[in-house]
Amino acid sequence: MQIADEPYDKEEQLLYAEQTKWLLEDHPDKLALFCMQITDQPKWQQMWEVIRTDGIIFQWYPYYTSNGKSLDLAPYAYGMLGFCVKFCKNKEIGFLVARGVGGPPRSDSLLRLNTYAALAYGCEGFIDWRWGTTTKESGYAWYKDKKYQ
Repeated sequence: MQIADEPYDKEEQLLYAEQTKWLLEDHPDKLALFCMQITDQPKWQQMWEVIRTDGIIFQWYPYYTSNGKSLDLAPYAYGMLGFCVKFCKNKEIGFLVARGVGGPPRSDSLLRLNTYAALAYGCEGFIDWRWGTTTKESGYAWYKDKKYQ
């Protein structure tokens, strides 16, 4: 269960910590998670020290490439993946990646590269999401039948 999304407010972090504690005590079969931008570290580390969830969902979208269209990931993206997995392993918590896209559609190749790079670094699961869209320019995928979603 996602407890919070980008929990920057310190007072709210304390509330999320209480929610996490309740969830883990009353529903031990559920996972408590919060979602945070992969590049916003050390903030997500500090947040975890307060909230203490079972894992972190890292927002790492396939536009973190060299130029937004390239099929090559920027070097810092690999560094962040390595840093996240090391932190999660040291804390014995889950390392998940949110795959979502804003803006123009991305190629299947870029989406696969994003997924496989995360898996290679030790990602244990994915959360897929998408803001709603009604246009080709903001669609997630462009299908052979020329419909977008």
